[in-house]
Amino acid sequence: MINWIAPDDGGSLITDYLIVIRGRDLIYRTHLTNCDGSLSSVVMNTICTIPITLLREKPFSLAWGDSVYAKVTAINLYGSSLESAVGMGAVLLTAPDAPLNLANEASVTSATQIGLNWN
Repeated sequence: MINWIAPDDGGSLITDYLIVIRGRDLIYRTHLTNCDGSLSSVVMNTICTIPITLLREKPFSLAWGDSVYAKVTAINLYGSSLESAVGMGAVLLTAPDAPLNLANEASVTSATQIGLNWN
């Protein structure tokens, strides 16, 4: 998921966003199927979602453990904004981290069942 805060529109509603994602070759590209910044839902919600499987394929070719880098440009009647700073908010992981603080849930545990909680 790539999300951002809408910038000041300068007096004209933002009509589009250009969302670019950096590939392993360090080139930024769009993925219009999943992050099409001209879609009203993307413009309104300032968010797009791209499956990890697509980030792992060409042209991005990101590997497990790579960070996802993205930049966003706002577009309105007056033109395009400057590009946002590069955002890095996710690392492609092969498996989730281990649960932490595994503990018995005493209020549930009895002779016939056990209760556990964790973070």
